[in-house]
Amino acid sequence: MAKKTKTTSAETCFTGVEFYDKSKTCIGNNTQIGKGSVVFPNVTIGNNVSIGKNCKICSGVIIGHNTKIGDNTVISAETIIGNDCSIEALSHIGRNNTIRSGSIFNTPIIFNDMDDE
Repeated sequence: MAKKTKTTSAETCFTGVEFYDKSKTCIGNNTQIGKGSVVFPNVTIGNNVSIGKNCKICSGVIIGHNTKIGDNTVISAETIIGNDCSIEALSHIGRNNTIRSGSIFNTPIIFNDMDDE
């Protein structure tokens, strides 16, 4: 999983990205977040991560190293995405889900909230 280290990149390199509380966001090295995306507090993003445009990353999300998330994707609260994952654009991953390391989704996915069971 992503190591909880803060970098100055969250302060300077993410033009057009809205952070609700940068002081409670940990972003690894060489990470890109697309314009129009929103990142809520208590999010940890690993190294070498690519998050597309117009994405929503909710509170408590952990995104592992070397992961790619396509445009217009929503990652709901308390979800964990492992290392080396690829999630297609237009996906929605509900609250409290876990995506195992190495998972690749070549088409948009929708996972319901685990709380809905």
